[in-house]
Amino acid sequence: MHEFSYDWRQSLDDSAAALARWIQAELPEPRRYRIAAHSMGGCVAMRMATLFPRVAERAGTALLCGVPLRGTFAAVDVMLGSFLLPRLVAGASFGRRRQTLDELCAACAAMPGLTDLLPDPDCHPSAALLYKTENWPVRCRPPQAQLDASLRMKQALRTAPPGWATAAASRAWPTPCEVALDARGEVALTSRRAPGDVVTPLDSATAGAQLPLATLRLPHGFLLYEPAGWRAASLTFAVGGVGRR
Repeated sequence: MHEFSYDWRQSLDDSAAALARWIQAELPEPRRYRIAAHSMGGCVAMRMATLFPRVAERAGTALLCGVPLRGTFAAVDVMLGSFLLPRLVAGASFGRRRQTLDELCAACAAMPGLTDLLPDPDCHPSAALLYKTENWPVRCRPPQAQLDASLRMKQALRTAPPGWATAAASRAWPTPCEVALDARGEVALTSRRAPGDVVTPLDSATAGAQLPLATLRLPHGFLLYEPAGWRAASLTFAVGGVGRR
């Protein structure tokens, strides 16, 4: 087993290129390999398959656990500073919580890998609001060029994923699926929810039902600990895929 790390500070294209280089160095031709990916890691793998088809064709199969192929509203939550992690970090800054949270929001908004994870308007129409920089609060306003690049990435990931990929995803947890402009004219998450794993909506994890699905039950951060996921991995890696269920 080999591990590959990715980084929100890098775009999906940069991470995909790094993955292709890593595979060529660690698993040179004609060796074959299989991919097990969680969350953004699956987006990196699928982008690598598009940009470097010769490298990807040696992958026998892939299991994508909770992968937001059509994006995630959790990226919006992080950039707005309302996601649990930035609030916890800011809470540790005694006496300057608000300032720290604003600094974290600004830093996250500048990360191409995070804006690449914004939801796809083709799948979630309200997400079109996210691709105009003036709609964002000043404290977390991504550059327009970065948003334009993210929207182009959505179009790239919209094409049918490689036939060897299988999704393992949960539908049991209400997951954010809509944004709107608030009274100040700034984007905000609404209360609307869809089936998913708290972070990745089910329709995003299956690329709009293009991928066969192994149904899991735990929320996003715990998908890799679920016995049903282990069985899905055994099936996927043993026979090259699992049936839709």
